Amino acid sequence: IFAAYPYLHIKAPKGSGKTQCLSFLNQTCLNATKARASLPAMRDTVDSLRGTYLMDQADALHRRNSEDLLDVLTDSYKRGGGDVRKMVAADKGKGWNLEEFQAYGPKGFASINALPEDLRDRCIIVALTRSGKNFNQLNEEDLIWKELRGKLYKLLIAYFSDVGMNYRAKERQYRLDPSLIGRQLELWMPLEVLLELFGITENKQKETKERF
Repeated sequence: IFAAYPYLHIKAPKGSGKTQCLSFLNQTCLNATKARASLPAMRDTVDSLRGTYLMDQADALHRRNSEDLLDVLTDSYKRGGGDVRKMVAADKGKGWNLEEFQAYGPKGFASINALPEDLRDRCIIVALTRSGKNFNQLNEEDLIWKELRGKLYKLLIAYFSDVGMNYRAKERQYRLDPSLIGRQLELWMPLEVLLELFGITENKQKETKERF
């Protein structure tokens, strides 16, 4: 439905629960996969599964030789952006074919430090602080996750059309409203549509927009 979608960046010092947050997202997001920072891993998740790509230890994006992956991540916050073209072997030794893999899709990152600037501009940052308490580890085999995913799938199917219509209406509305423009507007519109879907009051929406 959405022409663009903001990323989520969980930024916190060691021992603050970043990996736990990604584990929660891994259980609740559509076809989510926690994977290392590599183009093949992202391609397999996004192009093959149309899934949510979750990257732990995203500080690795600052390393040398990560430029290609970083370029794709930076561009693929919007539909048609960051697509990967790759030469692959053809069947029966008939040479090589050029194939294109789509990279657009929801993504989440966890890191200690800030992400590279261009990627950071596409993220909603969730800053965590270390607690003085011990919390239970998330049990990924608990049946509650299967039940929760079932409810989320039902929600997706039931409201898909409504969200699509509301999103297109917002596009028309913002053509006459210059309060947000460019990338800010692209990243805000999906959030506004979802806030309305879940019955968030107009005042709360306004407050959220100002913070955004």
